[in-house]
Amino acid sequence: MSSIKSAAILVAAGQGERLAGFTGGIPKQFIQLSQAPLFIWSLTTLAKHALIEHVLVTVPDEWQRRAAELVADFLPEFKNKIAIIAGGSTRQQSVYLALEKLASSEKRPSYVFVHDAVRPFVTSYILDQILKKLEEGNAVTLGIPLSDSIKEVNNNIVLEDLDRGKFILVQTPQAAKFNLLLEAHRTAKLQQKESTDDASIIKAFGTTVTVVTGSKLNFKITEPEDLLIAQALIEHHNWSVGHIYYNSSNNLSAFSIKMME
Repeated sequence: MSSIKSAAILVAAGQGERLAGFTGGIPKQFIQLSQAPLFIWSLTTLAKHALIEHVLVTVPDEWQRRAAELVADFLPEFKNKIAIIAGGSTRQQSVYLALEKLASSEKRPSYVFVHDAVRPFVTSYILDQILKKLEEGNAVTLGIPLSDSIKEVNNNIVLEDLDRGKFILVQTPQAAKFNLLLEAHRTAKLQQKESTDDASIIKAFGTTVTVVTGSKLNFKITEPEDLLIAQALIEHHNWSVGHIYYNSSNNLSAFSIKMME
């Protein structure tokens, strides 16, 4: 694997509206998941990676001080590697602000990861696989195959059965050459085009995006039941912050599966 250095953007500026009633109004990325706030789980993995030199965390403006306190409490050894900045009103705006912040630094990174803070179980193995693929191209997205049937519907009426082999469920991290992602975001901003992920922005910029297979365990905390599943995984496999081990959705050999007798 190349020793070219990278940066990472951890997107943690959302308000988590679907979990708002469950969290008492606290943004979901700040709620407690076992030993640490949710965003600390993925932040730790990013900060510990040897080829990631800098991590920018985008948070709601009013949560900047609290986020900095939590980083100081949980990751004091990485205080010079992690920076907290105010995000924008949308995910795309938050990533754009972080990219411009990195662009203004003395040394621009060669590559940049973008990861959702509410996907706590990203691993160093996943980061390594993305970097390997990135050496062959310009941009990478993580994704997993569909296991369920997929149908097009309108007003709860099935219109058409779709070939699930042509679709994936997209995950993060996504990654790209830094200058490419920066220019793609600048172009999208000028054209006032909004996208839900960075792979879409890069594709609209005219660049091919390659897929790396992710894992079902790298899921996004969106609904209250996702928190219950995350807590159960932590307890069952004795995971701790910075110590999450699995390879891919097709390789669960590291797990001891408890069977009913």
